[in-house]
Amino acid sequence: MTLVRRGNTELPTAEEDERINAEIAVDSDNPEWTKEAFARTLPAVKFFSPEMYAMLCTQHMWGPQKNPQGTRNDPL
Repeated sequence: MTLVRRGNTELPTAEEDERINAEIAVDSDNPEWTKEAFARTLPAVKFFSPEMYAMLCTQHMWGPQKNPQGTRNDPL
């Protein structure tokens, strides 16, 4: 895939983007979300039990930080 760089983000070319969108359109197992689907969603606090929600809120999903906030290695 040929990618176009914009800052730190690499974007597909227009042709590749068309192909990607065409493949998304025919994926019946995982269709693109519509405004109506987003409108039907529930916040996690209403979906999970209170115990499960509390557990999810206390988990650190990304592991420990290499440089936690306030401990920068480079001078300002």
